[in-house]
Amino acid sequence: MSMPALPEASDLAGQWAIAEGARTCRLTLTTRPAGRDHAVEADQACLEQLGLGAVVAWRPASDGIGLAAAGGRTIAFLSRRPNGEYALSRPGRTDLVLRRG
Repeated sequence: MSMPALPEASDLAGQWAIAEGARTCRLTLTTRPAGRDHAVEADQACLEQLGLGAVVAWRPASDGIGLAAAGGRTIAFLSRRPNGEYALSRPGRTDLVLRRG
């Protein structure tokens, strides 16, 4: 079984929404450098409500998208779903779901 190809950042860049149930934050995945990763543009107060307040960067992976802090530490890894969404299951909380839009 082979791993899916690593997507280009430019293929994933753009407008996204990340949600935990009814709570939704809009964010932009950019191709602008942020250390070894790419910058995220988002309302930090909104991200804090989702437990993602330190997220300032992102990186593509063959099986998902990593959201990272300023130093490059991964805060959340969202796995790719067959329907084009990305999700993170968190014990005791509603799944985080990232979708285009």
